[in-house]
Amino acid sequence: MTHADDTENTENRIDYSQRPKPFGREVIFRLDPQHLYVDSGRRQEHIPYRDIASIRLVYEPKNITSGFRTTLTTKAGRTVTFTNLDWKSYLEYERRDGAYAALVTALLDKAGRFNPDLVCIGGRPPLLWGLTALVGTATFAGMVAAVGWALLQGYWTYGLLATVFLIPFTYQIHGMIMRNRPLRFGPQEPPMQLLPAVKA
Repeated sequence: MTHADDTENTENRIDYSQRPKPFGREVIFRLDPQHLYVDSGRRQEHIPYRDIASIRLVYEPKNITSGFRTTLTTKAGRTVTFTNLDWKSYLEYERRDGAYAALVTALLDKAGRFNPDLVCIGGRPPLLWGLTALVGTATFAGMVAAVGWALLQGYWTYGLLATVFLIPFTYQIHGMIMRNRPLRFGPQEPPMQLLPAVKA
């Protein structure tokens, strides 16, 4: 490889790092020309794009923020997962929306070009999505009924506190149901509802 080729590969390379869990090890991802490089701190591996069998995108809210998760599965059954949240502690995190979206988009493109049979999946599996929709809707209806009963009975403090809690809960449940509807998509057309919005 010439110096010019090496420089071009370095310039076009996409790097991403995150701590997927509070106080966990930092995991480094790098999109090289022929493979995905993953360094978990205890293990380093090179996953050829041609060996990636499927990529799944999921909306996965955490606490009061919107989380997104990507899981790739190789033909040998190995799975690799990364998200848009970089955890510093149990309460502190950094959103890496722009870098995450860039990594996902480029990974889909490369894996799709090296493996024409790549399966791109969005949202939860149908059964799990159906259970989430059923439980979420039932829970929401129960909470609304409880708030209504409390207000009718004159328990204003309880009703107002429950309403404050109900607002973010409604946002998360709505997002989990609507964003995570099962779907298939092409590697060049990732669903925008399963990627974080990146500010211009």
